[in-house]
Amino acid sequence: MKNSSLYLIALSLALSAGCKSREFNSETAATNQPQLPPRVDLSGNSLGYIDYKGNIGRRAVRIYSKKVDGVADTYNTVIVEYPPILSVFPRFVSTPKSEEDIQDGKFTEKFINDVKSKINERIGDLKHILARVTVYRTVPKAGNASAFELRRLRYDTTAKSLIVDNSSEVSVLTLAEKGSLDSPLAGATISAAAKGEPAQITVPKTSKGNGIEWQLVNLAYSAAKLDSTWRSDFLNGAYLSTYGNRKNVILNLSNAAGSLQADFLDAKVQNIPSTEFTNPLSAEIIGKYDVKAAQPGIFVFTPKVAGSAGSQHVETKLGLFIDVFDATKSLNMDVVELVLVDENTPTKFHMYFEDPENGEGQK
Repeated sequence: MKNSSLYLIALSLALSAGCKSREFNSETAATNQPQLPPRVDLSGNSLGYIDYKGNIGRRAVRIYSKKVDGVADTYNTVIVEYPPILSVFPRFVSTPKSEEDIQDGKFTEKFINDVKSKINERIGDLKHILARVTVYRTVPKAGNASAFELRRLRYDTTAKSLIVDNSSEVSVLTLAEKGSLDSPLAGATISAAAKGEPAQITVPKTSKGNGIEWQLVNLAYSAAKLDSTWRSDFLNGAYLSTYGNRKNVILNLSNAAGSLQADFLDAKVQNIPSTEFTNPLSAEIIGKYDVKAAQPGIFVFTPKVAGSAGSQHVETKLGLFIDVFDATKSLNMDVVELVLVDENTPTKFHMYFEDPENGEGQK
């Protein structure tokens, strides 16, 4: 998503501001549940809110699900939590274009870009567009056709496979009694659990009474006609440490004859300080990795040289390509984020921002 689509987000937000011990088993074991009658299809994504109560209150979340091939009523699910959206959009607005993107002779465009650059120098690049990311295997809950268990996923480097959390302390997705086939999660709740979500999540049926953060996020997406997508494919090209700053190239992804590769560049050589990353520890990651798809949309990384610098931040992580603000349909623009998810600490993920000129992984 290039910068012009971000102005639509900013405009809609500005208008709204003035309105009202762990146990694990093999990947397949957790899916050996008693087979119940066919259930609704949970594939797709839904906007909900998580209710922390107290001073934090409600925050917007998005739930993405993809079917697991060959296993009935079973899904891979990603839940992301948005930060307070009004802390995000000023940096969206102030992200300047690169000089090569400014058309010759466009004085007004250049002037506006210079102003944005000055603002950007004061408030910094955008690097925090999500607050928390968790990956689950969603399986039918035994004896309840309207409920699913959300079990965390991780990658085991010894077994070289995804491992499903077999704890009894998991979040449970409960569908509404009178659900809709078009929107199966409408009215659904996800319970809090020690090995799951930190507070209850609700996917509302209506747009009223859901908290200001949900209202702002919902308005931004609807006003700018945006989607939010979890991609299945590996997307080639250059990736940046911060949104839109093409000077901050830190990662190159490639696909040569079906061989997926990742090359993490040295942040010191690239002159990128650790403060210019979503997670400052990303600056420690250096080296080349083989990449494979463990499931559609879930990628794992193995260093070509064992013990590569920062490999502890990569090897057990799950790689996801998520376009948080996807303007592909509305404006034919997109910037996909590569997220490396830490199963143990969902707030400590690593994030890399696709170069806006990648062209959906074609460069």
